[in-house]
Formats: sequence, C-alpha cells, structure tokens
Amino acid sequence: MLKLITAGLFLIFLSSTYGEKAPLKNLEHKYKLSVSNLLLPSANSTQGVGQFCAQLQRLSAWPLEQTYQSLRDRNLEPLGKALVCAYGLLNRFFLTPQLSLAFHEFGHARSFLAFNPDSDPYYYNGFHLRGYIGDTFYHMLVCAYTNTSRSAMVLPKNVREFIKYAEQHTDKEEVLRRAQALINRPEIDSVVTFGGGLNNQAILAGIIEDQAIFDHGVYVFDFIPIYINKIYPYLYPTIEVPETLTLGDIYTGDNLSLIKVANDQGTIQRHYRRHKIIPDYDVDMAHLGCFLSLALSSSTYQSIYGMYQFLGNGEIFTKPFCIKGVYLPNTSFFYTSKGLSLRFKIAYEWSPSLLFFATYETVYKGLSAHEFVLSAHKTFHNFFDIKLKTSVCASFCEGSFEGMQGSIGISYPIHKYLNIDGSYALFNGNTLDGERTIPYDDLDHVFSAGITLSF
Repeated sequence: MLKLITAGLFLIFLSSTYGEKAPLKNLEHKYKLSVSNLLLPSANSTQGVGQFCAQLQRLSAWPLEQTYQSLRDRNLEPLGKALVCAYGLLNRFFLTPQLSLAFHEFGHARSFLAFNPDSDPYYYNGFHLRGYIGDTFYHMLVCAYTNTSRSAMVLPKNVREFIKYAEQHTDKEEVLRRAQALINRPEIDSVVTFGGGLNNQAILAGIIEDQAIFDHGVYVFDFIPIYINKIYPYLYPTIEVPETLTLGDIYTGDNLSLIKVANDQGTIQRHYRRHKIIPDYDVDMAHLGCFLSLALSSSTYQSIYGMYQFLGNGEIFTKPFCIKGVYLPNTSFFYTSKGLSLRFKIAYEWSPSLLFFATYETVYKGLSAHEFVLSAHKTFHNFFDIKLKTSVCASFCEGSFEGMQGSIGISYPIHKYLNIDGSYALFNGNTLDGERTIPYDDLDHVFSAGITLSF
C-alpha cells in the first residue's frame, strides 16, 4: 500500500506540470463539518476526533460573522467589533477549554486502547472517581460542559480493579504492594499513554494551523485554542511519582489517592529517568519545548497581525503569512518514547490547485530520532474538481530506520456545499507520529468514508 501512496504523490507532482481549466465550483469555504466512520468510538481515531474539534471551534464563528457583517452594513461597526471581542472572551471560557479537555482525555484513552484493546478505559468526572462518565470521547465532551470543576481522568481496567480492591480491603501494606506493581506495568509506566493527553492538545493546535492554510483564512480568535493548547504543558501541574511508593503516597489519611501513583507530568518524568531516556529529566525541559513551539510558529505572530487588522479594518479573517507561495512554518512540541521533540511544518503552494507540506520532527532531548513527512493536496479542476491528498512518513532513531507510514485520500464534490470523502491510512507505531495517533496494534490499516458540508 505504501507503493500506492507514493504513486499518488508522483501523480500529483506530474499533474502540476500541465495547464488547467478554471475550477468548476467555488470549493474554498471557511466553515466545514465532516461526518465519517472515523467519528465512531470503535475507530479510536485521533484524526477524526481532532478534525471534529477544530471544525467545531471554527463553526462557532459563523453566526458571529453573519451578525458582524450585518452591523457593518448598517454603519454599526463599533458595536460589531465590541460584539466580536466579547465573543472572544466567551470562546476563551466556554468553548476552548471544553474541547481541549475532552480531546486531552481522549488522547489517554486512545493510547490505552492502542497499547491493549482489552484495557477498557473509562472516563471519570473529577479526580476523586465519584462520577463515572462513560467510555467514549462524546461522554467526555458532554461532561466538559456540565462539570463545573473541569477536571477529569481516564483509567484502564487494571487501575479500576486496583481501586476496587483497595476500597474493600483494610490491609494497607498489601494495597501498597499492589500499587507498586501497578505503576511498574508497561501500560502505566508509559510516556506514550500519559503523554497522550498533552500531545493531543498540540495536535489540535496543529490542525487549526493547517486549517487556516487550506482555507486561506486565519480567524481572528484562532490564537485562543492555538496558544492554550501549545502552552498547556507549562500550565499543567507536576506531582512527582517516586520510584518506590510509600503509604503516604497512596493514602491521604484513610482515603485512597492516585495522584502520586499516576499523573501525567509525574509519570512522564519517572519514565524518562528510570529508563535512562533522559536520566536528568526535569519538567523545565518540557516547558522549553512548549515555549519554543510558540516562539517558532508563524501562527503566534499571525494572531497579533490578525487582531491589528480586525481592530483597524474590521477583518475577521486574514490570509496566513505567505512569501512567494511559501507559508511561514509552524512548530509543535511532543512527548515521545524517544524523548522530547519539536516538529517543524512548512507549506508551499505550487499553484492555486496544488499545495505541499513538508514536516521534520527531531528529538531535542533524549535519543537521536528524526522523522520526515511529505504530503500533497491536489485539486483536479479538469476532472470534476476531485481532490486528491497523500502523504508519506519515514522515521529514524539512533541511525537506524524505524519504519514508514502514509495515507491517501480522495474528495468528490457532489454539490457546491457537499463532498464525498474516502481515504486509506497505514499507521506504524514505530514512527513518532504513529505512536501518538495509531488506533490499534503496532501496524494498523484504516479505511474511512464520509461526507463534508462546506460553506
């Protein structure tokens, strides 16, 4: 299948050398909503759920844009600007946190299932396990809007069994022994699993950045989900998980506490140190990565320009920074099994119908690992405006080839506002991208079919 994906890349490149007719339909729309089998809980798809979150974020601006344009037409632009700014604050407190929280927790659940399909992860409302939510992203999303504490956690079956045992037995020394065995298990002692939530937030920020390039439009408040999701490792609390637990680590008085048994930053730190991936690991190393992802991203400065344009000219959408077809790069920070990494992504618009992305990811603290991704997106205006997209990824670690993965997809416009979509993706858990996105197993083939509403 990788040969087919590579052939798709070659076909796209070859087609770019020939002239084309004007597009049959205007297919550039700012608002989209895609429905496909990737949204099913059984799909366990980071791509499907992440795209859904990004589209909801953008769709929320549609009624605001309509209202604002109506006020401008009536010479009430100051009122319109005040309304847009008020909405930005509303977005900050009542939309971005909920989508980010749900997608964060989904990152843990996906990783548990990818590691072990029998892990049976459940979402819990709050850190005290008092309210069982469910076992899907949608349970978590509803909870994020109804749970005022905005805290949640995902636990696999073996942790729930441990909690049940601890609540039913009074022998604290035996509970301590079981807790120690639990945190030494590979699904708990795992950066891929406990870094999955923070990684998902970086992925969501990256999807929003890519969305702006595809649509040739940056929404004035895109910076809110981008900033928050990129910088979240800095905001996330760190509670160290000791190598050897004591009763004080798992009990607060007579109440069972899991904070020192398994928490995101603490578990990541413990894993990097004990497996000598980063023997001197400190959370400040991760903080550096998330700040670099902001400082080295064009979206950071695009947001400042976008706000300036809005306040000065009333433009809700601005074009992303582009110099002679080259879109200035964006950067993402990730926790990986090889160490802390930065991913740099740059886009090049060969023509109005052909867009390339080149991605390079490197581990800056940990093992020596490098990953390269090339993707292309082509619209065939001579052939019913069909869109073809394909990507190939190659990963290397410590001088050795780790693996490849790739995807190919097609989109056919059946109406000005409707596209039929289909795709195939090969995921490889040995790649940096694969370990944080693969739905199941070490090598997974994923087929998707759906429809996209665009306007």
